Amino acid sequence: SNAEGMVVSVREGRVMVSNAQDRNVGEAGQVLRVNANGGWSRDELSSTAAHWRWAFQAGATFQIDNQSLAQFLQWIARETGRQLKYSSLQAEAAAATVRLRGSIDGLDPDAALTAVLLTTQLRRYQTTDSELAIELSPVDFSKQ
Repeated sequence: SNAEGMVVSVREGRVMVSNAQDRNVGEAGQVLRVNANGGWSRDELSSTAAHWRWAFQAGATFQIDNQSLAQFLQWIARETGRQLKYSSLQAEAAAATVRLRGSIDGLDPDAALTAVLLTTQLRRYQTTDSELAIELSPVDFSKQ
C-alpha cells in the first residue's frame, strides 16, 4: 500500500479487497491492484514465480530435527508453490520412514532441499516447474 494505491498478491486461498467504491476478490495466483482513483486491475502469477521468495524468507524455518523426510518435502513444496509428486509408492514410503537430523537455518529453499536429499536415498528429478518430483536413487552395484 502506498500513495499511488495498493497491491495484493494471493498465493493460496482467496482474499477480498474493498475500497470506498467497490470490492474485489483475488484468487490464488492473482495480483490485485487498486490505484488511488479506485480503479482495479488483475494479473495472473505462477505459484513458483520469484515474486513469492519473500514468503519463504518471512516464514518460520522448518525445524527438521527428528522430522520425517516426507514432512519436510511437503513443507518445502508448499513454501515454493509446488505440488509434491513421488515417482512410486516405494519412494513415498521411503520418505515417510526417513528421520532427519540437523538444521536448515540460513538456507534458501533450493539449498535446503539439496542438502537434505544428499543425506537420503531419494533425489529430485526434473518435471515441470510447478512440481517437486522425488524418486529413489538408482543403486550402483559396481561400487559395492
